Parts: sequence; C-alpha cells; structure tokens
Amino acid sequence: MSMFASNDYLGLSNHAEVSTAAAEAIHHWGTSTSGSRLLNGTLPIHEQLEERLRALKRTQAIVLFQNGYMANLGTLSVVLGTNDAVFVDSLVHTSVIDGCKISGARLYRFPHHNIEYLENQLNRLPPSTSFLVVVDGIYSMDGDFAPLRELLDITHRHGGHLMVDDAHATGVAGSNGGGSAQHFGVQEADIVTGTLSKAFGSMGGYLATTREIASLVKANAHTFIYSTSPAPAAAAAADKALEIAEREPERRICLWKNTDYLSTELNRMGLNTGSSVTPIIPVIFEDEETMFRLAQALDKADIFAAPVIFPACPKNSPRIRFTVTSNHTIADIDEIIETLDDHL
Repeated sequence: MSMFASNDYLGLSNHAEVSTAAAEAIHHWGTSTSGSRLLNGTLPIHEQLEERLRALKRTQAIVLFQNGYMANLGTLSVVLGTNDAVFVDSLVHTSVIDGCKISGARLYRFPHHNIEYLENQLNRLPPSTSFLVVVDGIYSMDGDFAPLRELLDITHRHGGHLMVDDAHATGVAGSNGGGSAQHFGVQEADIVTGTLSKAFGSMGGYLATTREIASLVKANAHTFIYSTSPAPAAAAAADKALEIAEREPERRICLWKNTDYLSTELNRMGLNTGSSVTPIIPVIFEDEETMFRLAQALDKADIFAAPVIFPACPKNSPRIRFTVTSNHTIADIDEIIETLDDHL
C-alpha cells in the first residue's frame, strides 16, 4: 500500500545509512545500555546526538529522553510547581496535559490560537504568579503552526516563559529544519521539546533549553532518572538521520513540494483541509459516515490514510489525516486525488 499516515517526513526510517548506523551500534554497544543515564546508561553516542541536536536547535543544552512523551512529562513535572500556573492551547498533545497534571500547577486552557483570550487570562493572574504557556509548534491533527511571534511577545511581556512541543516541526520546518522558531525567524522558546521518531526516523525525545533548566531537569525528572537510556541503535540511527538531513536539504524541499501539491489538489476539489499549511493535511468532513466511506475507498485502492474521530480530534470534525513525506511521488499523490474524485 501507499503509506500516507506515517510521520517519517524525510523518508529516513529505511535509509541504508541509518540502518547501517543502528546495526553498527548494536555490534559495538549491544542492544541496550541496561542502565539509566545517571548510572551506566550514558554512552558517547548519546552525547554525540545531544550535541548534534544542540547545534540544530541553537540552544545551550539538550537532554535526551526515551521518547517525546517522557520528555514532556519529565520537563513539565520539574519546571512547574503547585504554586505556578500553566496555560495551554486547547489542542496541545496529550503528553503536555498529562505533564501539567503531574506537576500540580493550576491548569488553564485557551481556545486554539486565541491570543486575545490568553492575554485576558494572563491579566487576571494574581501579581507575582509564576506561569508557563505551552503550545505545539505544529499541531498533529490540524497541520497548522502556533503563532510563535505573538506568543513570545505576550508571554515575555507578562513575565512568563513559553514552552513549545516541536515534535512535528523539527527537521521539517525552517531553512535547515531547525523547527517552528526558525520557520518564523524568531528566537527559540524558553523550553522546547520534541521527538526523534518523526523526521529523524528513530526513537527518542529531547529537551532543548538553557543550561540551568537542563541541569534542573536532569537532577529531578523521574522520567529521566528512572528510565533506561535510549538504546544505542536508536541513538545512532537518529544521529545519522540528523547528519543526512543536514547534508541533503533536497529531502525537505521535496517534502514541501509534495505538501503544496496535495494541498492544492484537495482544495481544488472543494475539500476542507482546515488551516493546514504543513505536511499534515486533514480532509475534514461534516459527518463520520462520509469520512468512513471515503476512507474505505482509499483502503481498497491500496492507499493507507488515517481516519480520525473524537477524541483524537474535536467533535463534529471527523477527518482523514494525510501525512506527506519526501519519498512520495506526484504519481502517488495523484492516486489519492483520483480515488477521492471517483467516490465523492
């Protein structure tokens, strides 16, 4: 089947060099470190990967986690306390919500991208309250960017900090794949988290931040302290994928060309792609019956796309979620258009 539900944006999960790097790491270090980062679980490949990520994110420090979910849980449980407030976009990833709840901070949600509503909430905060605003760089179900310029301005103007989950933007957005901040030409947020399981075709999560916050998280985050470190093969694969992404910018260029082509064709057909401007392209329907009928037609045409319903997306907006990669061809995309056109 043609895969249009994968987050392998740069097509690196099956790259020969990435596979070789993983195999060589197993041969050299074995299949597991068999220990946490603070005991015996830090290998040269972990530190090499952290340094490569630090250069990409242009930040002071990187903390490597088992996965992106653990990065969010561990970071939020440490940087927030019971006397703090945290404001999250209503569509942030579930791991952000879980991390906020673990922290015990007062949790407030604001409507998606509603900066005015957020500012009204901030104006109501008691004086001297420490707070954090948390958003996704690219939203996983809608494919839109967070308005980082406005969020940085309002958060810092009110004396708070901004955290961005850049899982779907790292490696994808920006002039060299640096992420959502690079895409907008603004400074990185105070705290950035992400994953190595999407554009970099491996497993693992990261925190990109200041040396002070990184040290605090390393010393206190349970998901870092009490977890076996990422497998050598996963770290080596991610490190090699980052190297390839840097030296082969044509992968990212092709990804965005494919994105523009599919988005343009879907809109030409009168289909609702919402506010998507990224390789995540939802086709949103008014009812589940139509959505499932078209999803079944795609399946029969050997096109793998993801039908999504509540609670994975907002109520009354069932969708078929397409994700484009650099490995797709125009012919692959034309098959989607022809199939949908035949069954609308």
